[in-house]
Amino acid sequence: MSLHVRKSNRAAFNLYTETLGYKIHDVEAKYYADGEDAYDMRKQFKVKQSHHHHHHHHHGGGCCSADARPVEAQPESKSEAKASTKVE
Repeated sequence: MSLHVRKSNRAAFNLYTETLGYKIHDVEAKYYADGEDAYDMRKQFKVKQSHHHHHHHHHGGGCCSADARPVEAQPESKSEAKASTKVE
């Protein structure tokens, strides 16, 4: 997740850094129309996808038959949410 904050906007800067855990990635010169610089701030989000599918296959003889096989759990995949927000 990335966002831009005016260098003069100390309240927003403190909120994003102290409370929400954003870090300064870069400073973009003259980002705003009035010529003020902006902090390009980033935060990594880890999204866990819980896909625990339990498949029960019955092969004639029930759960204790020789045909029954355990189902292996699917590994969890992690992806990063990406978005861009402009904050003044």
